[in-house]
Amino acid sequence: MTTLSYLLDVIPLTQLPLARSPRFTYKSSVVVPFGSLVSVPFGSQTIEGISLTCTPKPSRAPQWVKGIHEIIQPDLMTEKQITLAESISATYFTPLGRVLRHAIPKKAKKLIEIPSDEATLTTPILSVPEKKSLEKFLTSKKPGFLTSENDRHTIVFALTKELAQKNKQTLILVPEILHLLPLEEEAHLYFASSDIAVLHSHLTPREYATHWTRIQNGDAKIILSTRQGLFAPFKNLGAVVVTEEQDQGYKQWDMSPRYQGRAVATTLASLHKACLLYTSGASSLESAEEIQQKTLLHLNPTKKSEATPLGKNINLINLRLERFRKNFSPISEELREHLSQSLTRGEQSILLIPQRGVAAYSVCAGCKKIFRCTKSGHALREERNGSYSCPGCDYKTSLFPSCPECGHLSFWARGIGSERIEQELKRLFPYTKTARFDGETIRKHKDLKTLYQDVQNGKIGILIGTHMLQKRLPLPKPGLVAIIDADNLLSGTDFRGDERFLQTIAQLKKDSRPVFIQTFEPEHRLFRQMTETSYEDFLARLLKDRETLKYPPYANLYALTPIVEAAKRKTKTLSWEKLQEQFPALQVHQAPPKKNPQANQTTLFLKIPLPLPADFLLHLKTKAAEYHIDPDPLHFS
Repeated sequence: MTTLSYLLDVIPLTQLPLARSPRFTYKSSVVVPFGSLVSVPFGSQTIEGISLTCTPKPSRAPQWVKGIHEIIQPDLMTEKQITLAESISATYFTPLGRVLRHAIPKKAKKLIEIPSDEATLTTPILSVPEKKSLEKFLTSKKPGFLTSENDRHTIVFALTKELAQKNKQTLILVPEILHLLPLEEEAHLYFASSDIAVLHSHLTPREYATHWTRIQNGDAKIILSTRQGLFAPFKNLGAVVVTEEQDQGYKQWDMSPRYQGRAVATTLASLHKACLLYTSGASSLESAEEIQQKTLLHLNPTKKSEATPLGKNINLINLRLERFRKNFSPISEELREHLSQSLTRGEQSILLIPQRGVAAYSVCAGCKKIFRCTKSGHALREERNGSYSCPGCDYKTSLFPSCPECGHLSFWARGIGSERIEQELKRLFPYTKTARFDGETIRKHKDLKTLYQDVQNGKIGILIGTHMLQKRLPLPKPGLVAIIDADNLLSGTDFRGDERFLQTIAQLKKDSRPVFIQTFEPEHRLFRQMTETSYEDFLARLLKDRETLKYPPYANLYALTPIVEAAKRKTKTLSWEKLQEQFPALQVHQAPPKKNPQANQTTLFLKIPLPLPADFLLHLKTKAAEYHIDPDPLHFS
């Protein structure tokens, strides 16, 4: 009598070469449900894996097939989750096992009970134009685009409410954790707590597992999330909404897979046959081009007669005059006066700064070289305690660092950071409470909630923030908005620089409150053009330039950075000449490579006009063991 056994395919959750299959065969004496988390032997190790097909075998399994150790968690992942992970793996040159790690929730022994509070719920009230926009979207088979002209999401929640009545789920994505709080507050007007799930990196394992489970069993009808929500186990997904679709926060730039959340959201909606809606106060060029090509349905386009110049209500402050007056403070005298008047009226103001820290970067006083991270090559930022930290990884120096090039102990600060602004404001307005919103101050979810509640209660007079505050918080007592260091935004060599700066301006001037821009170059061409050009006209002009020069959305970009370990093995590097020889049909355009002197790395940038040859992608796949390959990098310069 033979013992019934089963053969199953397993995807090990480990780093494997892209050139080989990610599936391995194991045997089991019991049926293993599809998508289960299992423990399997792998070489001399025991690792975790995700089970796929399980096939009964009446005869003995081959001797070489190893058996699984245990089923850790049955039915952990759905078939669509695995299909999405396979798509991300192929598109972003990342081993499938590593991608699947993103779809595994944090472990928790016990879940949290979510109370129901349906007594105070209301229904989203739409205006006549909003009703027409929603009907237009629901009757169309195309993805939609909605210009968000205020801080409310009435149409989005009306859509969500309608789908919930059909027992369908809606995923609403935000680019930054900070944007979740006002959205969650608004969601509680229309939905009971038991219908809402929230996902982001600052949740505790218990909170994360609770929301994840409620999404999986279908209890959660509305999912509010950062890009992590793309990997959730949806029960019946009816719509995907990408708010602030132009925001670079959707790009995972610092670790693999280096995916673009906006693009993955499109794949996710297609897999589930769900509606796809983008919203933005300042649309991306990708959306503008799709609207132009009529593949994206614009639900509330601005009429030509109603378009206003982008520079309206913008006040430029010439920092050259400030220096002539011997004012070396990062806060100009003019801005200081307006801040003082705003505070006297009891208003709240927002100051935007491009980066956190005391300064943008530091230079060695000895050899005059920029003090860089030994791991990633990013310019290190000085902290208040005297140490230096890397904005791209967890690297941090000691309290008394020395230059790795010459050993010198002194460094010169260059540029302005959010901590420096905070220190200056405390000096200028000692009796005003300020708050800094950046990656340094917001470590845990409770920190974020506390800061947000203080803002809503009017306890904070001035908010200082990096790009996290670009889409402003709804303030109960709105005052002015100011960009402290506009030249930092304008001085980059990246071709997306103009687009990002214009998006920042368009986001800030949503209402009638004044916007102040501090700059050493008030005669910059963009400032001149803003006085007579609307944001829509700017987009049309930029699209023409991109098409002429064959830049996105009319081309594909790739950044290839040698893996440090591969570089140490003296792996042969790619060269433009070799690529041209191997792919003569390609138009490969050279961009100045970025160098990391500490790791001796040079990033190679590729610009490939569409359509992209399939054999080129296969070639890149073979290089994944030697390079970090980043399709659609945040910067291309």
